[in-house]
Amino acid sequence: MEIDNFWSRVEIGRPDECWPWKGAKHAHGYGQLVIDGKRLYAHRVAYELTIGPIPEGYEIDHVKARGCQNRACCNPEHLEAVTPEENKKRSEWDGVINASKTGCEHGHPFNLENTGYLYGHRYCKTCHRIRSADYRRKQKQINLEAQNG
Repeated sequence: MEIDNFWSRVEIGRPDECWPWKGAKHAHGYGQLVIDGKRLYAHRVAYELTIGPIPEGYEIDHVKARGCQNRACCNPEHLEAVTPEENKKRSEWDGVINASKTGCEHGHPFNLENTGYLYGHRYCKTCHRIRSADYRRKQKQINLEAQNG
C-alpha cells in the first residue's frame, strides 16, 4: 500500500467521532497495513501523518476520555502519545488490578530490569526467557528426531 492511499482506507466522520480503519485488522482489533514491506498499525500512521513523530519509547493511546474505545480508530483527535506505563493504567484490557500487581504469576518481580512492554501490555522478562529456552530445547529435540528418522 502506498502512504498516499492511507486516508482512503479510513471511514472519516465528524471530528468527535471514531474514524475506523476499513482495511485488515490485527487479532486484537487494531487496524494494520503494510507500507514498504513493513507491517504497521493504522492508528500510529494516522498519528504520525497528522501530529508528528511518536516519541521514542511511547505508545499511541485511544483516549477513552475523548470518547474513543475503538482500537481501529484513526481519528487523530482520539489519539495521544503516552508512556507504556500510562497506557497500561488507562487500559480496560488488563485494568487497574493488573497494573497494580508487583509480580508475575510465578513470583518474579515487575521492576525496571524484569519488565517488558509489548503493544501496551506488560510481561515478565524472566518468564519470557524461560519459555524461549524451553521452546528452543523442544525444537532442537524435534530436529534431532527428524534427522535420526
